[in-house]
Amino acid sequence: MSLSLAHADLPQPLGHYAPAVVHAGLVHVSGTLPLPAAPTDAFAVQMTQLLVNCDAVLRHAGSSRSQVLSLTLYLTDLDRWDEADAMLAAFFGAHRPARTVIGVAQIRKQFAVQASLVAAQGAQA
Repeated sequence: MSLSLAHADLPQPLGHYAPAVVHAGLVHVSGTLPLPAAPTDAFAVQMTQLLVNCDAVLRHAGSSRSQVLSLTLYLTDLDRWDEADAMLAAFFGAHRPARTVIGVAQIRKQFAVQASLVAAQGAQA
């Protein structure tokens, strides 16, 4: 099932897609932007907002950051990898999901970062 697009805590999609889809006990979080941050905001501001947005989608789907199985991070500047890595380490704590970091030429709306995730849903084992 798709998550409600009208929930006030969720970033609103900029196209014809849901913030996440839950299927077979997994939460598939769509590519998420750091809105309402601005593309001109510092990388750390964009990254922080991105993580806030991902957290909101996970919570709404009945999951949490400690249940993230994999994360794909898109960066327009791979020189920001160390900064992003430190922020992800702080966000996830001792939990270490699988991760892929991909350098891209451009992200929608001129943002510097975007992420998609897959997480388990429901109570943790």
